[in-house]
Amino acid sequence: MRMRTLFDSIRKAVLSLFKNHFPLSPARETYVGEYKDGVRSGQGTLSFAIGNKYVGEFRDGKANGQGKMTYADRVTTFVGEWKDDKKIGTGTLQFSNGNRYVGKWDNNRANGPGVMMTPQGARYDGSWKDDKREGVGYLLLPNGEQYAGQWKDNIRQGYGVYGWTNGALYAGYWDKDKANGLGTYIMTDGRKISGLWKDGCF
Repeated sequence: MRMRTLFDSIRKAVLSLFKNHFPLSPARETYVGEYKDGVRSGQGTLSFAIGNKYVGEFRDGKANGQGKMTYADRVTTFVGEWKDDKKIGTGTLQFSNGNRYVGKWDNNRANGPGVMMTPQGARYDGSWKDDKREGVGYLLLPNGEQYAGQWKDNIRQGYGVYGWTNGALYAGYWDKDKANGLGTYIMTDGRKISGLWKDGCF
């Protein structure tokens, strides 16, 4: 019984030592900043065990207000508004592959108007829903071709106009990212082909 009591005392002492003097243990987060009533509030820096780091405003112990999150790869960053540890409002997400999204957020996802740009020169400016293009938007491709119209679940769906660099146009309906339904193809010399299209063919 005495040995068990001695063991428990030693175990508690060791745990206390690690808790008080080794705050960077893998299972812990570290916070440096302002507190209010013992809770993180104001400006601060929170470093996560997985390597992410948040610098910005806190309220009620969570990221609330303006802040910057740098992710573990040290390249991916988000700068913008936060509410209860989630991206919300306006913000900019820089991806590790060079892509960049600037726009509205809700519940940690792109929702509402926003712009996505790639290093290759592609640009989408329009509506988003849960990180996908949905609603009305304009797409400029790196080769100069363009699409303006409706989107659903990240693909062209509904009515839209596609323009080629040689001046030719297709104006009509789309389904599953291809011309489907009533549409008109306008050639570079002005001639038109109108009618029903299926999977991009007349």
